Amino acid sequence: MAGTSAGAAVMSKYMITGKQLLDTVYKETFNKLWDHNIEFPEGLGLLQNTIIDQHFLKRNRYNRLISALAAHPDLVCVGIDEGTAIIVHGHQATVAGESQVIRLANLKALHHTDKGLLKFDQAAFGIFTAGDLIDIKP
Repeated sequence: MAGTSAGAAVMSKYMITGKQLLDTVYKETFNKLWDHNIEFPEGLGLLQNTIIDQHFLKRNRYNRLISALAAHPDLVCVGIDEGTAIIVHGHQATVAGESQVIRLANLKALHHTDKGLLKFDQAAFGIFTAGDLIDIKP
């Protein structure tokens, strides 16, 4: 199976649509990191425990991926840039292409303020290029 753009995102059990539930004006990224702000329709579920976002660096979608990790802290979140892919083999993926892949995982001490803003102590953050192996959760 292969997919680009939304076709890559649909491989996950949970997809990021970009629709914000609290701030309803669409932007490529979010203005703030709110609790329960992101919509997750079901994807194909080929990756049960990894969430994929696409056009990642080109469209500066860090806030979306952080929001996805906060919503599903037990999952691995992967941002794939344009012209780049991951090739999944079990619990690992090989990066291919001309740009980079971002991996967020292992969220620690997730909280939110009284106003609903997200906060946490730390998370694993990695940047990978062609040929690199990254750990995912299939």
